[in-house]
Amino acid sequence: MKKYILIFILLLSSFVFSQDGELDLSFANNGIYNPTNLNYAGSLLDLSVDSSNNIFISGNVVNSDGTKSIMVIKLLPHGEIDTSFANNGYSYVNFNPTAFVSKNIVLENGKIILVGRIRTNNNDILIVRLDSDGTLDSSFGINGRVTIDSGFGDDRGMAVVEYNNSYIIGGYLSNAQNNTDFALVRIDEYGALMTGFGNNGILQIDRDNGQDIIRDILVDDLGNILACGNTTVENWPPYDNRLFTAFKTDDSGNFDANFGDDGFVNIWLGDSAYSLKKIDDSYFITGINFDPMSDEGKTVIAKIDSSGILENSFALNGVLILEYVDYYYAGFSSLIQDNGKLIVGGPRVDFFNGIFDLSYSRINPNGTLDVSFGNNGIASFNFLNQLDASRSLSKQFDNKFLSLGLDLNNHLFLTRHNIDQSLSINDSGIRNLNYLVYPNPVNDKLFIKRPTREPATGNLYDTTGKLILSFTLNDQENQINLENLADGIYFLEIYDTKNIIVRKVVIE
Repeated sequence: MKKYILIFILLLSSFVFSQDGELDLSFANNGIYNPTNLNYAGSLLDLSVDSSNNIFISGNVVNSDGTKSIMVIKLLPHGEIDTSFANNGYSYVNFNPTAFVSKNIVLENGKIILVGRIRTNNNDILIVRLDSDGTLDSSFGINGRVTIDSGFGDDRGMAVVEYNNSYIIGGYLSNAQNNTDFALVRIDEYGALMTGFGNNGILQIDRDNGQDIIRDILVDDLGNILACGNTTVENWPPYDNRLFTAFKTDDSGNFDANFGDDGFVNIWLGDSAYSLKKIDDSYFITGINFDPMSDEGKTVIAKIDSSGILENSFALNGVLILEYVDYYYAGFSSLIQDNGKLIVGGPRVDFFNGIFDLSYSRINPNGTLDVSFGNNGIASFNFLNQLDASRSLSKQFDNKFLSLGLDLNNHLFLTRHNIDQSLSINDSGIRNLNYLVYPNPVNDKLFIKRPTREPATGNLYDTTGKLILSFTLNDQENQINLENLADGIYFLEIYDTKNIIVRKVVIE
């Protein structure tokens, strides 16, 4: 039966291909979800997708009476409002004093974590947990919220990850010198500080007496925490004194002495690192370099290994710079496809001529632009000069990605794009797991990473549907020898008791 399904997919694949990067017109309103009844306060928007491909958008809206609320919207996979969530799809969360959120994550049990700040005498870090129905979770903290106060000034949560029944929040805390310090906070599932992490649950780091900010974090399979953002260097000229920075600790907040210089890496002069992604034993750090004298901005992408060393095989000595003359081009968000390619999103703006484009670039693992994506590696969209920027990217299906930002009228703008010229197995009604199959194209050995150790069967077919190779997967990381097969296009099928996935594989 599975072979017939595969052959059916092969027959369809000849006419379902779509241009990489283009709008997916089956989503929302011709690829765009742009509600004009909500006015957003600031550009702090975030996007998450759950295991059922439902979409969760967080941000901060201005109400008709001028007050501000935290807003969470739930959309069904193809962009329709989920009216069963909260108030017809919209969850309004109000605090006194006013609160703002920067990031969200959706947990496996459907609960939602939000992080940001709340305006007390200064600003405190705010962590909120909602139940799956969009209401405050009273079992978390005090009536659904936790606050962290440095006691000195402006504090803010900028990123959050779930790890081992706890939440790790990255951001910044103020110090007595009125500067901001890197801050990592770890709390348990009930909102209590975990005293075994850092200093009673908080790790606060001051670098060079400057402004230190964490903008993104991740946790690897061993529990190590990697954070990125920016730091300023004392006594350097203004606008030239910011550095892309990353640091690494273990799950107790101890710095990794084998990473960079005692756990820290300064990567590039610029504005800030905004996005952090991991693939295998490497990390992509994406951000911007801004020249205030010319209003020109450049997207900067650095690739480092697990020791914090720039990988010379990527672009020029480990750093790729994307720029347009007379344009401000910023990489605010990124995602990694299953084949290891990196997509970076942000604005491309010509301030002098009033041009505002939504722009994406796709980067090959070696740091070159992928010319099969968009126009020679770059896909740009101009919707009546109304777009601000892509603030958050997320994969949804294998051949879809979502991009979230604001238009110039402070209205939310969500688009969905195609990123893979192959049939989405989900479109055939077959569930697709997050399998990583690489390299592709492949020469001799194909590697398969998967999220489970459940035994699975693998089959490789040629384009006529003929079975070429069968094998069994018993581990999360697997290696398949293809060195004796002829060059050409093949289709890889993997299935277990519940799931089936198909990938196009090119041998050359």
